[in-house]
Amino acid sequence: GEVSVGAPFFDLTFGPLMLPLLAIVPFGPLLAWKRGDVFAASQRLMAAFALALAAVLTTGLFIDGASVFAAIGVGLAVWLVAGALTDLAVKSGVGSVAPAVMLRRFAGLPRSVFGTALA
Repeated sequence: GEVSVGAPFFDLTFGPLMLPLLAIVPFGPLLAWKRGDVFAASQRLMAAFALALAAVLTTGLFIDGASVFAAIGVGLAVWLVAGALTDLAVKSGVGSVAPAVMLRRFAGLPRSVFGTALA
C-alpha cells in the first residue's frame, strides 16, 4: 500500500501536536535564556489565562456545544494575543512605574520586541 500524509493523517495529527505547542508560546518571550523562571512567567500570564478562559466559556455559550474545538480555538487565539501583550506590558513597566515613564519605555523598546509580539 501507499503511505500518505494527506488529509486523514494530517487532520488527526495536526491538532494534537499543535495545541500544546501553541499553549506554551506566550512563555517564550517572558523567559530569559538559561535563567528563565517559569513560575514568575506563569504569574505574569495569569491575566492572559483568565481572558482566554473567559473567551472559551463565552464562545461555548454562543455555539451551543456544536463544536468544542471552535471554543478552544478562540480561547487559544485570545491566549496568544494576550500573552504577546503581556510581554509588551512587562517590558514597558505597566503597573510598576509612572504612566509617563511607562510610555517612554514602550516607545524606546527595540523593534525586535515588537517583532516578537507580532510573531
